[in-house]
Amino acid sequence: MADFEDQDWKPGALNLRREVHVRTTSKTYVVTQDANSSEPGAMLWEVSIIVAKLLDAGALGDDADLAGRAVLELGAGCAVAGMAYALRGARVTFTDLPALCGHVRDNVARNLGPDGYRVVPYDWCDGRPATLVGEAFDVVLGTDCVYHAHLVEPFLDALDAVAGPRTTVVLAFERRDEAVLAAFERGLRDMFKCRPLLSTKKLRAILGDDVLLRPADDGGEPDARWLSILVCKKRKSYRGDRSRRARADGGAKAAFDATRAAFLAERGLD
Repeated sequence: MADFEDQDWKPGALNLRREVHVRTTSKTYVVTQDANSSEPGAMLWEVSIIVAKLLDAGALGDDADLAGRAVLELGAGCAVAGMAYALRGARVTFTDLPALCGHVRDNVARNLGPDGYRVVPYDWCDGRPATLVGEAFDVVLGTDCVYHAHLVEPFLDALDAVAGPRTTVVLAFERRDEAVLAAFERGLRDMFKCRPLLSTKKLRAILGDDVLLRPADDGGEPDARWLSILVCKKRKSYRGDRSRRARADGGAKAAFDATRAAFLAERGLD
């Protein structure tokens, strides 16, 4: 893909430039993306930027709260959300598919330098990576990780594997397909107690209407229903182990690969 001129991120638009500047109150992130990649994680998605802006506003914990905390980002992609945590002193482990780890590492190194974080390959169908076994995380972060049905079960398995009883799970996602999200939220609430991060009124005060409001599907006034941000804690009553069940099912990986291939082919990304 040819290099294009730098361009600032603009809310509400899928930016296809190779290099994008993401400006928050504390930092301007310079992010490289690849619109030709077959991996959606190679693109910059808006929800990760919103999480970074909320961190700037102290809505996800102030610097004192986050200093030294162990944070794990699932499906890091361009890694803007995880980098915002790292800038506040958190010890961040960025994870994504093996094929995307170089992309993650390049973006993080460009903005944070070479030290103070880890990049670890994590395919959700393969169970928790050996390098993460035995580690406890204060925060598990996921932005726009569920956008198709084939991701629901593997992502729930990953959350079960990495979130302990004291872990705070922060999930932010665009509501693209309500049927997919209904299945995801059912599984999520089986394991976790969840609450919205902030009211729409407070989100509007922090982000502004140009970022938060989108045209309504029914043609009505613009609203914030396109976005969900949840804070979750594992239920004390939860005694399951989704990850072990998934690994015991020999067809789980094959089913994931087949549905993912169909998803990419549908979008001309195969």
